[in-house]
Amino acid sequence: MEKEKFLQELKVLVERYNQIVSEERSQDFNEADVGSKFILPFFKILGWNIRNIDEVKEQRSTLSGPADYTLDVNGKPKIIVEIKKFNEDLDNKRTVRGKKESFPEQAHRYSWWLKVD
Repeated sequence: MEKEKFLQELKVLVERYNQIVSEERSQDFNEADVGSKFILPFFKILGWNIRNIDEVKEQRSTLSGPADYTLDVNGKPKIIVEIKKFNEDLDNKRTVRGKKESFPEQAHRYSWWLKVD
């Protein structure tokens, strides 16, 4: 993708997000909405084939829960993406098996189970 087109598509996505925030509608978006309306289009802008399950996998199972998205290269997961609602406090921790865990720790745990290198 040429640079100008890339920047224009990214700008449109950011403007769409900013409009949602300015209209105070962020609470209307659950995780699935964020994924389908923003994360998948972002992956596409970056050049990932979002229709190819061998590149972009949704809800990939791990022994400790599903990873929202994995970006795969040569059939192996290389990037784990854990999405949250727009109005989710990303500094929050949740309790998993009796232990407090941050959202980055959650993605790291999924990465460990999927043997991401």
